[in-house]
Amino acid sequence: MSVTLQIKISQPLYEHAQRVAVEEHLPVEEVVAYWAEIGKEALARPAAVMPLLEAELAAGTSLDEDSPDSERLSRLWAALAARR
Repeated sequence: MSVTLQIKISQPLYEHAQRVAVEEHLPVEEVVAYWAEIGKEALARPAAVMPLLEAELAAGTSLDEDSPDSERLSRLWAALAARR
């Protein structure tokens, strides 16, 4: 079941979602919903997420969505999603 709701998100987050949506040929709404699902799973399973995130941070990966590391973080999130 899908429900249409309005939510407020930051402009930079929305712009990043737009870029990803274009790259992935998806609607922005699907990108944001996917990120929300991954975030929900990450919060539900911190023991699985923290080692991966700590390794990325130790490697110097920036969490800034506009950084060149965003591709590495995308792979990290994909790895987390695969663990579901």
